[in-house]
Amino acid sequence: MVFEATREGEVEVPAHTYEQVVESTKLTLLKLVSKDRATIDILRMEQGGRGFMDFLTDVEDQMHLCHSWEELTSKDMKRISLLGGLKDRTLAEKAPAEEYSLKQIIQAAVNRESSKAKAEALRNRPTGSINRLDKEEVQYTGSSLEARMNHLMEEMEDEVVI
Repeated sequence: MVFEATREGEVEVPAHTYEQVVESTKLTLLKLVSKDRATIDILRMEQGGRGFMDFLTDVEDQMHLCHSWEELTSKDMKRISLLGGLKDRTLAEKAPAEEYSLKQIIQAAVNRESSKAKAEALRNRPTGSINRLDKEEVQYTGSSLEARMNHLMEEMEDEVVI
């Protein structure tokens, strides 16, 4: 057993081996890596122009980032699949960073899609103005301009008289 150097009067404490320090550091760093993002990345990996052994090495390295020692539930797979396939790349990047649950991802995706559809409908709406006709105006639509003006003048006089 290896002991850390101590000053006089101090109790000797076992020192960590290099392997223990490296393993502890790896585990600490892996806690900072998003399991969802790493899983999406591994599912999208392709060999491309690399040799198979290089590809295999990269896949194994990526597996460590996927927290492969943790249990992967059906909810995890559904969440990861949704994130990997989302058309809305902003949401796909935001959700793992902010650790959205499956329910939060579904709600956010539905809300964003609904908002985009409403915005599109507003953009496609006819731009012509629609004038509302009051009941009193309807009776003068077929009449002469002079008759309409007389009616409006009468209304104004009625309002002025208190």
